[in-house]
Amino acid sequence: MKAKVRKWNRHGFAASLGRFALGLLMAIHGSIAEPVNDPVATRTNPQAAGNPPVEGQSQEVTPPTPPTPSATPAAQAKQEATPLRSGTECPNAEGFSENLDLTPKEYEQRAAKGDATAQCSLGLCYELGQGVGKDEEIAASWYKRAAEQGNARAQCNLGWFYAHGLGVPKKDESAAEWFRKAADQGYARAECELGRCYLVGFGVPKNEQKAIAWFRKAADQGYARAQWRLGRCYEHGFGVPADNAAAAGWFQNAADLGYAEAQIDLGYCYAHGIGVTKNSKLAVSWFQKAADVGCAKAQNNLGNCYHKGIGVTKNSKLAVSWYQKAADQGNAPAQYNLGLCYAHGIGVTRNGEAAVSWYRKAADQGHSIAQTNLGYCYAVGLGVEPDVQKAIRWYRKAAALGDPVAQQNLENIQNVRRERERDRVMEEAKELVEKERAELQDQIDHLKKEEEEREEEHRRRMEELREKH
Repeated sequence: MKAKVRKWNRHGFAASLGRFALGLLMAIHGSIAEPVNDPVATRTNPQAAGNPPVEGQSQEVTPPTPPTPSATPAAQAKQEATPLRSGTECPNAEGFSENLDLTPKEYEQRAAKGDATAQCSLGLCYELGQGVGKDEEIAASWYKRAAEQGNARAQCNLGWFYAHGLGVPKKDESAAEWFRKAADQGYARAECELGRCYLVGFGVPKNEQKAIAWFRKAADQGYARAQWRLGRCYEHGFGVPADNAAAAGWFQNAADLGYAEAQIDLGYCYAHGIGVTKNSKLAVSWFQKAADVGCAKAQNNLGNCYHKGIGVTKNSKLAVSWYQKAADQGNAPAQYNLGLCYAHGIGVTRNGEAAVSWYRKAADQGHSIAQTNLGYCYAVGLGVEPDVQKAIRWYRKAAALGDPVAQQNLENIQNVRRERERDRVMEEAKELVEKERAELQDQIDHLKKEEEEREEEHRRRMEELREKH
C-alpha cells in the first residue's frame, strides 16, 4: 500500500503569502512618522539640485532679490518700526537733539539747587553714560525730580523710561501719563509719543482719531518723527482715509528734516511709484541718505538696488558691502541676503560655511526663508555635516511661520519616507516569500525523498516475497 504524499497547492500558498505581506505593510505604515537616519528630499528646485532658492516666494536659484515681504523697503520698515518697541528704528530716530553744554559736575551743582533743567540734563548724562558711568536708575531719579517740577523734556523722558522699563518698572499707564503732562505743555516729542499710545492702545484706550490729532500737533511744529507717523497713518488709513499722495508728502517733509525712517519710506514710494511718479534714481538717493547715517534697513535696501541694478549700475561687490554693513548691525534680511551671496558666490567667493553662519543669524531672529535655507543646508550637507533631524527642525520652524517652500519640503520628506518605507516593507515581504518558498520546497523535497525510500522499501519487500515463493 502506497503512502499518501502531501501535494503543494501553489495558488493557495501564494494567496496566503500575499495576505501576510499586505498585513505587514499595513502594520508598518502605522509607525513611520519619525524613522531615524532616513535620507531626505532636497528643496524643490527645478533648476539646480543643491542650490537653495532665493528670497521671497521665488524658486530662482541665482541672485538674491528684494525679499517679499520682509526686506522690501516699505514692508521691512513697517515690520521693524513697531510702536513703542525700543531699538527698532534707525539712528536719530527720536528726531530731537539734547545738547549737553556743561560737565556732569556742573549739572550736579545746579541740580542740587533745584534747577529742573539741570536735573533733566544730569539724567541724560547718566542715561547716555556721558561723563559719568551709565546708570538708568540714577537717570530715572533725576528725570523724576525735574518732571515733578513741570519740566516737559524730563516728563517725556520719564514717560519713555516707563514705556520701556528703563531704570523703573515698566508701566504703560505711567508712560502715557507722563507723555500727556509734557504734551499738554506743547512738547512736540511728547505729543508724538502720546499719539503713538493712542494709535496702539498703550496705557490708554485705543483711539486712532486722537492719535492723528496728537501727531498733527507735533508735525505742525516741524517734528519729523510725527510727520513720518502721519505719513504711515495716511498710507494705511489709520484714523484718516488712506491717501498715498498725502503719505508721500508727509514722508517727504520728514525726510527733508533728515529722519531716516521717512527717507526709507520715501525711497520705497519712488521705487514703486506710490503717491509719486516712479523714479528709481531718486529712490536710491533716499536710501543712500539713510544708509549713510547707519540705518541698517536702508543699507540692506541699497544692497538690493546694487544687486538688481535698480537706479544704479549693477554691482554685486557693492551689494555685498552694503549687506555686510546692515548684517553686522543685526538686520535679519541683510543677514539672509549675505548668506545667499556666500551660498552662490555672488560678489564674494562661494563659501558654504559662511552661508550657513549668516543664515543661522537670520534664522535665529525668526526669518522664515533663512530658516528654510538653513534646513536645506543640513539636508544636503552644504557648509555643515548632513543632519536630517536638524533639517526637519528648521523646516518646521519656517513652515510654522508660513513659508511655502519649507511646507513643501516637509511634505516631500514624508513622501520620500513613505516610499522608502514601502520599498523596505516590500523587500522584507519578498524576502519572507522567498524564505517560505525555500522552506516549503525543502519540505517537498523531503517528502519526495521519504516517498522514494518507502517505494524502494516496498520493492525490496516484494522481491523478498517472490524469492521465498
